[in-house]
Amino acid sequence: MEFVCVIGIFLAFVSISVYSTMREIKSEKRASKWAFHVPTAEVQGAINPIDEAFKFTAQIQTSTVTPEVELSDYTDAYLYTKNNAENNNEVAEFESNIDVNDFQTSSLNDELMQSIGSLIKSVNDEIEQGNDTTMSEGILEKITTQIGKNVAKLVTNTYSNLVENEESVVVGLYCDKSNTLSFFDEKLQLTGDETIVSGEEDFVLIKGMLLPSKEFRVLHHEDADTVEIGYGKEQFIIKKVA
Repeated sequence: MEFVCVIGIFLAFVSISVYSTMREIKSEKRASKWAFHVPTAEVQGAINPIDEAFKFTAQIQTSTVTPEVELSDYTDAYLYTKNNAENNNEVAEFESNIDVNDFQTSSLNDELMQSIGSLIKSVNDEIEQGNDTTMSEGILEKITTQIGKNVAKLVTNTYSNLVENEESVVVGLYCDKSNTLSFFDEKLQLTGDETIVSGEEDFVLIKGMLLPSKEFRVLHHEDADTVEIGYGKEQFIIKKVA
């Protein structure tokens, strides 16, 4: 009888323990919706902490970048401002209180006026006198007869007595095809950058220099009849060496 009681007590104890354990398991399955759930292995494999951190950083950088302003925005703003300024701008009027009568000019004394007068007279005399020439009286007479006395005063040489590397003034008829100048029976080969335009029967006055190649380099030229009436005479005056 005692043995049966012991077995009954043992079975009762086991039953109570099993019931308590099953109740605890059931209570865990009914966990609150606010409970923390540990991710399963599959979820942990899908979420990469490094990738998530990179995405978060990229979002911050993207949100802080200032949007670029197109050039057209500046252009529109400039044109809008310019148009408003032109439409609304009033022309400012300035009044001058300066009286021209208050200006003082320095007077020219007699000595200075005499110096200026002497300089002008010297230049005019030099132009009127013309250049020194090596030509004979007969050649000068022919130039005076065919062209005029003013041109005759400027011509310094015939073609045959030109000196190398020395400025001279010659006259003659220009031939465009051969680029030569001829006077009576003489002919002179020309060279230089100047383009000479002249009629077949029009004399040309030329200032230049004979080169060692026997070509005459043109420095300045003019129609002889134009120089005869007084235009450009000073361009053909050769400075005298003291």
